[in-house]
Amino acid sequence: MAPYGPEYNIVMATACSRLVEGETLQAAAAKSGAIDSETYKQIISLKTASLFEAAARMGAQLAADDDDLVENLATYAYNLGLTFQIVDDILDIVGDPEEMGKPVGADLMQGRGVLAVQNNQKGRDGGASATAVAEAPPQDPIEQLMAGLRSSGAVEIARLQAEKMGQRARRALETVPPSEARTELLDLVDLVLSRQK
Repeated sequence: MAPYGPEYNIVMATACSRLVEGETLQAAAAKSGAIDSETYKQIISLKTASLFEAAARMGAQLAADDDDLVENLATYAYNLGLTFQIVDDILDIVGDPEEMGKPVGADLMQGRGVLAVQNNQKGRDGGASATAVAEAPPQDPIEQLMAGLRSSGAVEIARLQAEKMGQRARRALETVPPSEARTELLDLVDLVLSRQK
């Protein structure tokens, strides 16, 4: 049964399918400890960006009969989703647990997030891996691992990636006619990039 009409149900079904595929890929990569930058990009594209894209696509389809506008708004939302997830993963390392309402480092210890990629790469390059750090006798191995990532430049690299995705989102709106809604969408990119929780 297609309660919203076939075109909307296809968008929703595709997004749900991608979400499941992303979760499966993430679980497999975390279990094997083999997450790399390409796998990370694929995971966040499937899990987060596809949901943002689906919401914008359906909203645009309902609001306008303009295929170019629908595609531009879907592209905007897809890149906003990537930006949101990268920032979320950064906050897992540098965020204030009280402001965020959750502990930091949880994603990293489960082998998830953009900084898990950096940590795995560091391990392959001869640096300390998450396992090696955890086997040392520090007082708090999670904090030691996070401190190492903070000082390694990994957070700055991830911030640059988030900025790049945010810029792609902004560019997708260049052909959208000026309006209060367009201004709010542009402002939303800045809010995502600067969020602290």
